[in-house]
Amino acid sequence: MQPIRALGLGLLASSLVTAASCGTTSAIVAGSDAQPPPPEAAAPSDAPTTPPPPPPRRPNILFVLSDDQRADSVACMPQLLAQLAAKGTSFRNSFSATPLCCPGRTSILTGKYAHNHGVETNGDIEDGDPVKGVSGNESFNTNGNENLVFTRWLHDAGYRTGLIGKYLNGYTDVYTQNRGYVPPHWDEWRAFLGAEYYNVTMVERGLGEAKAKAVCYETNLTDVKGLSPCDPVTDERRTGAEHYSTDVLAGHAKSFIQRAAQDKVPFFLYFAPKAPHGPFLSPARYQPDHGAVAFTPTAMQRLGACPLFEWANRPVSFLEEDVTDKPDWVQNEVPKTQVGRDKMRVQQDETRKLQLASVLATEDALAELVKTLEAAGEAENTIIVYSADNGFGWGEHWWGKKNCTYDACSRVPLIVYDPRHPQANRVVDTLAMNIDMAPTFAELAGVTPPPGTKMNGKSLAGLVTGASGELSRAQVLT
Repeated sequence: MQPIRALGLGLLASSLVTAASCGTTSAIVAGSDAQPPPPEAAAPSDAPTTPPPPPPRRPNILFVLSDDQRADSVACMPQLLAQLAAKGTSFRNSFSATPLCCPGRTSILTGKYAHNHGVETNGDIEDGDPVKGVSGNESFNTNGNENLVFTRWLHDAGYRTGLIGKYLNGYTDVYTQNRGYVPPHWDEWRAFLGAEYYNVTMVERGLGEAKAKAVCYETNLTDVKGLSPCDPVTDERRTGAEHYSTDVLAGHAKSFIQRAAQDKVPFFLYFAPKAPHGPFLSPARYQPDHGAVAFTPTAMQRLGACPLFEWANRPVSFLEEDVTDKPDWVQNEVPKTQVGRDKMRVQQDETRKLQLASVLATEDALAELVKTLEAAGEAENTIIVYSADNGFGWGEHWWGKKNCTYDACSRVPLIVYDPRHPQANRVVDTLAMNIDMAPTFAELAGVTPPPGTKMNGKSLAGLVTGASGELSRAQVLT
């Protein structure tokens, strides 16, 4: 399919010249050769001409998408709250239509429910799929979603597009079958092959490069729990540093922003770190022993004041005693012995603390990107959006993972800061969904989706800018 190109249509101005000028009379004598005098030329003006105003700048968009982060956990991210929420709009009721990585991310990219985009599972044994099947990325391609993503519309409108971090589950399978494969409509591509915190391999194709290569960032740490080797398809190894994956991504993102600012092109950057997905590891500056649930004083300065870290006021649904009114998929999670129950309690406490610590590096990355935008003169023209692909259970109804229809799994953070329309800790109660991201990005960028585009989502741009009120949505589908 040929890409859609913006066509500039020149307007042909036509003027009709009449025989007589308005406001003057010339006598013409019959039979005379006399001709009317030529019109008097206007005297040249010394007044300077006013140049036409420059066209409005399209805003840049930085989209930060975390992995498996429940909505309430942003309360433990003071830098995020200070940089975005304090000046932007927080959506109190934002939900993932399918609270699982690959279906959720596809809904973000296409603006559609899973039953319409066709990606209904991750297709791997991770995250609850009982057996490995067709990967989510393969389903994504088979159902024709590659050319239905919102980045196509932005790219065709002149945006420089980049993805740095996690793409879709099963990208490893697709890349292994087709070395060098990079999805269309991305100018810069640095995507995980099997997302890891350490020894992460990424498929990289920089701006203007014709061919992608697989680069492994090997760590110099030796204590990392369950450390995986570089992916077998690795073309290049870079060693000699900690290479915590979020920090690696942040370095690439900074370079992307600097190049776009230098080239004076609007950009859309999709920044997708692994945190706080399992195995919930943090960089050594926050977690000195990767085999222990213990954190540095620097980490505790930011986490210790957060009520969720110790979670004294747990909901009554936390490891509830009576689950006879719950569906089978909940009852099957409940351990049969007291020993099993005690173990579950310890596991959930550890998971919660490890997750909260792991997003500190995401905060660090965001702070660095904001500094980069300021240094490049782009901070006042860059919209920043923070969200997650799905939530995560911390033991409510005995659920200690994602992929459930309870609030913990389906409610996700959504904070939008548009410096062109600053707000002051604005909180809205509109029911928002991940399917709203595609139409929202299009409207914020001033881009119209191609004719015939079908989406289930609605644009939230009016709520962000203050141009409109609540959406007419009474319920969400999950």
